[in-house]
Amino acid sequence: MSETRPFLIVARSEPTDDDLIRAAEAEGCDVARLELFETRPGGQVDALAERLKKVEPGTAVAWTSRRAAAVLARTALPSRRATLESVPLFAVGDESAAPFRAEGLAVSVPSSGIGAGHLAGHLIEHARALGLKRVLFLHGDRALP
Repeated sequence: MSETRPFLIVARSEPTDDDLIRAAEAEGCDVARLELFETRPGGQVDALAERLKKVEPGTAVAWTSRRAAAVLARTALPSRRATLESVPLFAVGDESAAPFRAEGLAVSVPSSGIGAGHLAGHLIEHARALGLKRVLFLHGDRALP
């Protein structure tokens, strides 16, 4: 009786999945990469860039997705670098912080865990010390209200 190999289907084509695919293949999995999922910048990218021309004191910028961070980085850097260096930046985790950290910008992430709830708690925990009054929060077109 022949042995059946495990089969992994990756439903997107993202470079961040390359390590996962190599690890699965090394463990004996057959892997198929199907481009079923595509991410595009939202229709409000230009409005976001305009908003970042002058950010009011007491404002932070936060996001829960590496894709959102990548869009913001492409949109705002290098033209809005000074603004982004002057406001607190918050991400849900290290992966979502990576596009800005790769550009040398400081991004705060919660140490309590990954998830929007942890990010919200982290923002609340630091709000007083940073004098935060508002947060520009990036979200996708399918985000919950």
